[in-house]
Order: sequence, then C-alpha cells, then structure tokens
Amino acid sequence: MVDNPLCHTTTILASVSSEQAIAFLRAPEEVGTWALGTWDTRPVNGHEGVYVGHSLLDAAEQSFFRVAESDSAGTIDYEVGSAAGALAKRVSIKVVPGADFEHGADTCLITLIGWRPKDMTDDRWKRLCAFHEVEILMIEARLRGKRPPGQKETS
Repeated sequence: MVDNPLCHTTTILASVSSEQAIAFLRAPEEVGTWALGTWDTRPVNGHEGVYVGHSLLDAAEQSFFRVAESDSAGTIDYEVGSAAGALAKRVSIKVVPGADFEHGADTCLITLIGWRPKDMTDDRWKRLCAFHEVEILMIEARLRGKRPPGQKETS
C-alpha cells in the first residue's frame, strides 16, 4: 500500500558494516544486480558515468542512471531518467551504522528513498513503490553474497 503520494521509503537491517554497504551501493555495475528497473546495467557511450539497464517487468523499457556525488554521511544519490541526457535525482539511499541504533558493530541500516515526479501516473508510482520494497531485500541478499543463478559478481 502506498501511503505517501510524493515519497516512498523502505529500510532493512543488513549484516555488513556501513562501509561495505556504501562501497557496494556506490558501484554502478552493482545497481544492475538489485534495481529491477535497470537490470544488467552497462555504460552508455558518450555519457561519462551514465549507465543503462532494462526493466525486469518489461524488458523493452530502458532506464538510465548515474550514481551522483555521495557524501561522507552515508548518502548515495542516484540520478534517473528515460534518456541519458535527461537525468534527475529521484532516488537516494542512506546507510547508517547499526551500532548507532544498538544493533551490532558489523551491521547497518539501509534506507531506500524514492521521490515521485509530478507527471508520474498513480499506477507507475504504485509499481515503483512495489519495486523498492523488493529491491531493498535484493540489496541485503547481494550484501550477503546471494545472487540469482547465472548472475556473476561484477566487482
């Protein structure tokens, strides 16, 4: 159920350090192992730092993204769009050490945040929110070294 029409968040406790999670989430090649809308990412020629992948829901649909500047406080920003030259910051991930919340020292909390553009339909927003709920689980699984059959390590 989507409660907020402008922003969606989902959080998970991962059994890795925040440093490990941040390094994984900053790697553009890894995005294609957990982001359902940019599966099997590859670099876009002529657009430095821009990658493209396809949707697992509709393989014909392509999404472009760039891992934008990340800050030292554990925030990773992703610029996303339907064309390499038309990217906007629509997704961020915040990683905080689990110890800050009385979890173990080798754990972290990972929060996936998505914002809704004005022209996104209700159905598309619901789909995006559902994707994010699955993607946070996929991030945690990848951090534990779990991958689907046939999917190789990218790093």
